[in-house]
Formats: sequence, structure tokens, C-alpha cells
Amino acid sequence: MKKMVSTLIIGVALMGFSSPSLADSEDVTVKKIKTVEIIGGEEVLVEGEEISSYETSENEFSIFSTAGNRTASIVAKKPVFSKFYATATSKADYQQDTIGARVRAFNGSGTQLAQDSKSESKTTQTSATAYPGSVGPSGYAIGNHTFKRSGYTDWYPETRTNF
Repeated sequence: MKKMVSTLIIGVALMGFSSPSLADSEDVTVKKIKTVEIIGGEEVLVEGEEISSYETSENEFSIFSTAGNRTASIVAKKPVFSKFYATATSKADYQQDTIGARVRAFNGSGTQLAQDSKSESKTTQTSATAYPGSVGPSGYAIGNHTFKRSGYTDWYPETRTNF
């Protein structure tokens, strides 16, 4: 009986410390952004989306399988007296080997009107901004983000917002 109980305790302890399910599943938080900013003396409606997730170690048997937070966001700004624009931003708590942001702006029929991208090494943040001008009543923007850090799972989230 003692041998069976000790085997069971060791098995439970190993399962508790090795967390392959944590490495396989992403704990992702999605937040919608809707606010008004003053830009050049003008009130501008800002809409967007923010997605965040903790870095996960590639070593599924690590006791400490998460590190810093990674955040991908996109915002679309619609000033009355200047061009519409969208900005995709990628941020991380810890320096990434590669961090990138790409933004594309589309009109309501899906035609791409503008794009921009930026990729940097050994930093915690980057952003890209596209200026499509007018997008019509149903334009939208898509952000593609890249997070790469040695020893951690790469993350490639996509964000989307309407103008």
C-alpha cells in the first residue's frame, strides 16, 4: 500500500510540475478599444483591438513556463480635417530576438488601399502606420504581428478594426 501511495504522489507531483497543456494552449486576452483623442486641436474617434498573451517556454517540462507579456494592437483613427490612418503596434515585456508589425488598410469592398510594415531585432516594441486617405463607410484595417524570442514559442497574432 505504501509503495502504491508513494508512486501515486510522485506521479501527481510530476504532472503538476510538467505542464504540456500550458505550452499547447494560449491564454489570450482580447480587448476592444474605443475612445476619443485630441489630435491637432481636433477630436478624433479611435477604434481598435488589443490582443495579449504570456510568452510560453518551448520546454514543456519547465516549472516556470511563462515569462513576460506580449501585446499586439491595431487602432484606426478618423480625423475630419486630415487623412484616415491605422497603426499596428507590437510590444513585449522582454526584448525579442525579432519583433514586427504590419498594417494593411482596405475599403469596404476589400481593395487594399495602403500598407506599411516594420521589423526590428533585439527590442521590445515596434509599430507600422498606413495612410489610406478615405476608406468609405465600411473600411477596415488588419494588423499582422511577429514575436520571436529564443527558448519561447513564436507568436503571430492578427488584429482587425473598422474605420
